[in-house]
Amino acid sequence: AYLNDRKYNSITVAALIAFFDSGTSLPSKPVLLTFDDGYDDFAAFATPLLSQYSIKASAYLPTGLMENSGYLSWGTIASLSGAGIYFGNHSWSHQNMGTSAERIKKEITTAQTQLADHDLGQIKTFVYPYGTVSKTAITFLQDSGYSLAFTTVPGRTQCKKQRLTLPRIRIGNGSLSTYGL
Repeated sequence: AYLNDRKYNSITVAALIAFFDSGTSLPSKPVLLTFDDGYDDFAAFATPLLSQYSIKASAYLPTGLMENSGYLSWGTIASLSGAGIYFGNHSWSHQNMGTSAERIKKEITTAQTQLADHDLGQIKTFVYPYGTVSKTAITFLQDSGYSLAFTTVPGRTQCKKQRLTLPRIRIGNGSLSTYGL
């Protein structure tokens, strides 16, 4: 309600990619909502509100944790995807990316394979677990054809040159007005 009342327009990762790649216009006051970790409360609480207010969103999954207690099931993910939620890569086991090149490759490729097995993640985007960014991870994502990657570095401005280290505003339990929205 807050975003709608203040005339924010939710966008998709595809819209942000098109903006970076070809200069496709974004609506006024664009906002891209991302949800990390694939917890089951996303389906129970967030998605009904997103639907009620016609807000687009992206959810990033540590795919190896799905089907565990407290996490989304693949069946629920499929139904939410059918309702317009985009699902992207958040690694396989929620391993931070400050690890070896071999581990980074395994974490990202295993998750991307699992997403593809469920007809998800056709647009390759990534969220760094714990916000840990490394040059090795950035190089791997770039070489593997990823279009966007998000950090936990606070910020509102999205720049094409930082498309694999995009900042985000982390929303907590405070009033949305405290976040400069």
